[in-house]
Amino acid sequence: ICAAAGGANSSHSSAGGSGSSGAPTKGGTLRLAQQVPAAAVNPLTIADQGAANLLAQAGDFLVFDNSQAGQLQPMLATSWSHNGDGTVWTFKLRQGVKFHDGSPMTADDVVYTFQQQSDPHNAANALSTFAGVLRPDGVQKVDASTVAFHLESAVGTFPYIISSDNYNMIIVPKGTDFSQWQKTFIGTGPFKLKTYSQNNSASFVANPDYWGGKPHLASTVFNFYSSQSPQILALQGGTVD
Repeated sequence: ICAAAGGANSSHSSAGGSGSSGAPTKGGTLRLAQQVPAAAVNPLTIADQGAANLLAQAGDFLVFDNSQAGQLQPMLATSWSHNGDGTVWTFKLRQGVKFHDGSPMTADDVVYTFQQQSDPHNAANALSTFAGVLRPDGVQKVDASTVAFHLESAVGTFPYIISSDNYNMIIVPKGTDFSQWQKTFIGTGPFKLKTYSQNNSASFVANPDYWGGKPHLASTVFNFYSSQSPQILALQGGTVD
């Protein structure tokens, strides 16, 4: 959203606004209509677009899959390499990243996140990807800024598996109770939770301490709808952008 709608310069601007000429103007609120999340916004269990959109506001992935550029790009991990046969992948973490509560992101948080997501005893949506590839004991801290993934078998495309393509895999603080995550939405992402009303709406404000620089938008608001028709009416009526 930050990249696509950086030209929004008022609370009633459209995404296309002033982005066609000159530098985008900072500030403003982007108001969006979307499908109501199917269930609680739990990073472990979400499996719908409505919830995934909200995760992308508050969270970041180790790697970002830039489909337009046709390549993976560093996000919370700055580099990655394998041991030669693709059975062990090592990721170097970005320094200076903070969660929304001000705590630093370290390898402990990454290990915790992946161990929870790959635990066969959890009802994680990501298990469909990790089955036969990654188990919790395969996620190991090397040092405070390095994590190694010891796979069950060689996988040459492992960085894609844990990238933004796997939308559940935002990094959360160690010890996070995933079932309660929607009360805080604490992550490392470009926007911090302001309000969340289940089945109604969610609003976020720009994270001033974001490692990627403060977003152009001041805030985002998501209005939830049960079907497409009222979303179209809201757009036509100017309730959303």
